Amino acid sequence: MKTNGNTEQPNNVDDEEGKKPEEAIEEAPAPEEPKAPEVDFKTKLRIKDLEGKVASYEAKISEVRDYVRKMENEIQEIRTRTERDLQKNSDKQAAEFFHDILPVVDNFERSLRAAIDKKESGAFIDGVRMIHQQLEDLFKKSGLKKIPTKGEIFNPVLHEALTTAPVDDENQDDRVLEEVKAGYKYKDTVVRPAQVIVGKLIQ
Repeated sequence: MKTNGNTEQPNNVDDEEGKKPEEAIEEAPAPEEPKAPEVDFKTKLRIKDLEGKVASYEAKISEVRDYVRKMENEIQEIRTRTERDLQKNSDKQAAEFFHDILPVVDNFERSLRAAIDKKESGAFIDGVRMIHQQLEDLFKKSGLKKIPTKGEIFNPVLHEALTTAPVDDENQDDRVLEEVKAGYKYKDTVVRPAQVIVGKLIQ
């Protein structure tokens, strides 16, 4: 009995297309974590020695930074002190210059007052007044200032009492009544105290 050449084979192969995706795809194995290389005893000692040296170097670097910071502060203090000393020396020299020139200014002012008292006038007196005003402006610009006197409370640092005058008003006690000679200050330095007359309350 002949058989057909197209004999059907029994379908005993699972249909892959019919499987569910989770059944068809196999789970990939999890990657293994790399193992740390084995370190021998000598290497461990070497690492420990290097770590100690690093800590020592870090401590030394910290010391150097502290030293540099300290030096910077000291340099700044020296610079500030030097600048302050130079300024004091400059102020002292300026005060000495003004002290030496003030008698000339006093004579100039006395001559001007005498001319005014005599009621002199003319171009000469006008010129003297102008020069006097220029001197005062120059002094103010340079930092030289007159010490306040009349009506001020007597200050032995700023004022030189030539004499006292009796007063019956207690508000005038120990106050400057009159200025005899002008006093001057340059910044915080008294170039010359003002010569004054001070009120003294009658008891």
